[in-house]
Amino acid sequence: MEELQFVDIFRGKGIAEGKKSVTLSLVFRDTDGTLTHEAVDCFESQILAELTSCVGAVLRGAPSA
Repeated sequence: MEELQFVDIFRGKGIAEGKKSVTLSLVFRDTDGTLTHEAVDCFESQILAELTSCVGAVLRGAPSA
């Protein structure tokens, strides 16, 4: 991952009480070649797993556990 940028935060209609929706922009780059969707998906999964573990983050629209 080359860059992580905070984009927006939203609270209101469609977001559960006490929750917020945060938008982040991630930029991935491989200086040695072309990144595949599979490689980026793996990185994104690892990032989401860490955010879930640390702050309880979930993707919007993902089924609740």
